[in-house]
Formats: sequence, C-alpha cells, structure tokens
Amino acid sequence: MSTTKKVLLIGLAILAGAGIGLYQKPAVRAYLERHTDRVLPHSATHTTFYKWRDNKGHWQLSDSPPPQGIAFETVEVNDKTNLL
Repeated sequence: MSTTKKVLLIGLAILAGAGIGLYQKPAVRAYLERHTDRVLPHSATHTTFYKWRDNKGHWQLSDSPPPQGIAFETVEVNDKTNLL
C-alpha cells in the first residue's frame, strides 16, 4: 500500500472517530435529531406497510395494499425508532 493511501486511510479514520465522538454529545445529538426532517423529508423517515390475512389465515405484510375487497390495516414505521 502506498504512503499516500495510508495517510488518507488514517485521516479518514481520525475524521470518523471525531464524528462519532461529536455525535455522542447530547446537545449535538439533540440538534441533529431536531433538524433531520430538513435533510430527510417525512417520506424518507416513515414507511407505510399494509397488513392483512390471506385466504389461508397467514399474515401478509407488504408496501402495497392487498387486492380490493380484503380488509387490511396500515402500519407506519418511523425509521428513527429501533424495532426488535
């Protein structure tokens, strides 16, 4: 590996570490979370899914609604939350 590549790699590692350290500060994190919608519109942070049971009774989950006449629920997921 050339010296230039090593220097760039070390520089990137230092910048990444500094960014992570900065993000850990509560005031910076709160600011970024308040202003994320300016960068990512609502549609980029929320996803709507459709949930219904098929004719065999199995749950189906899709990003498009089921065929007409089938009862369904909409489920909105905020991408900023952690789902387990």
